[in-house]
Amino acid sequence: MLVMLVLLGCATNSGRPLLSVAEATRIGDLKARSAGYDLKQYHRPPLVNYDARDDLWWVNYSRKNAKYTEFSIQIEDKTKKAWVVVP
Repeated sequence: MLVMLVLLGCATNSGRPLLSVAEATRIGDLKARSAGYDLKQYHRPPLVNYDARDDLWWVNYSRKNAKYTEFSIQIEDKTKKAWVVVP
């Protein structure tokens, strides 16, 4: 009897994103504008972070006269899917 063992490697996150900071910012800005935000009222450039564990980008926007983030855009690195997150 011949037994075949096939090992399939599962996709793992290498910790290196596909998108650059500039690309994540551009996607975040497009999503924010499409949601009705006037980005002239916010600090430029926005604060951008990549979370390697979740493979997500966070583009954080705070108003020019505020200390804290008013809203964020979360972006999946591989799919470039984006959505608005309001704290």
